Amino acid sequence: MTEENPLLALRDKISALDEKLLALLAERRGLAVEVGKAKLASHRPVRDIDRERDLLERLMTIGKRHNLDAHYITRLFQLIIEDSVLTSKPCCSSI
Repeated sequence: MTEENPLLALRDKISALDEKLLALLAERRGLAVEVGKAKLASHRPVRDIDRERDLLERLMTIGKRHNLDAHYITRLFQLIIEDSVLTSKPCCSSI
């Protein structure tokens, strides 16, 4: 057995997790569109800074339990939140 086989097996596991992450991000994006529609119907702004702050705080707490760096969690979810906001805007402006 070569040293490559365990490495390939680990890479395969990472690739499988990456696919799951992408599927979850796509599902989240779909929900962001629905949130945008709900906000439009209730005449609320697309961006909710208080909600974003609370979400990041909660996610950092959860991340800490999993030994994930707070800066990493913040950067990652700021990108995800920004995508959600941008995804919601076309829905809200076109309906």
